[in-house]
Amino acid sequence: MLDEKIYRVQNYYKSHQKNALFILIWGLLALAFGYYAYTNSSTPFWKGITYPTLLLALVQIVQSTYMLVQGNKQQKILVQDLGAGKTSSMTNEITRLNSFLEVLRRRAILQQVLIGLGIGFALTAVFADLSDLMIGSGIGLMVQAGVSYVADVLLQWRTSLYASELRVERK
Repeated sequence: MLDEKIYRVQNYYKSHQKNALFILIWGLLALAFGYYAYTNSSTPFWKGITYPTLLLALVQIVQSTYMLVQGNKQQKILVQDLGAGKTSSMTNEITRLNSFLEVLRRRAILQQVLIGLGIGFALTAVFADLSDLMIGSGIGLMVQAGVSYVADVLLQWRTSLYASELRVERK
């Protein structure tokens, strides 16, 4: 039974770390792309793409690095507590997961707003015959926020499953 609990914890945090690592790599690639496009392009379209790409890439890098560090720390604490027979740690873990799910829900709303803004920028610029800078900004927002949104939806799904398993196991 104890080995099963430890396996469940390790399995969840492995998927948590994969998600954070994916976003970290994506953010680093986006940062490199944004820097390259900004320094090597003189067209307004590519300049427009670089602004949201660089800004959101920096946010993704910071966020995913924090998730990696916190995930490793939390996993070690839980495994040690389970090994020592502290059952209260699982109740604390459920509480922590519930607050993390709330953070993910709020981030999803923000990401949806950014995707909507990107669509709005791009469509407004196309139909109102505005600058290519605005079209590029819209596309940059959509792509960066879209990738984060999909990764967070998958993480939210996995976290919900893990929290449900813990709740059932606790009863």
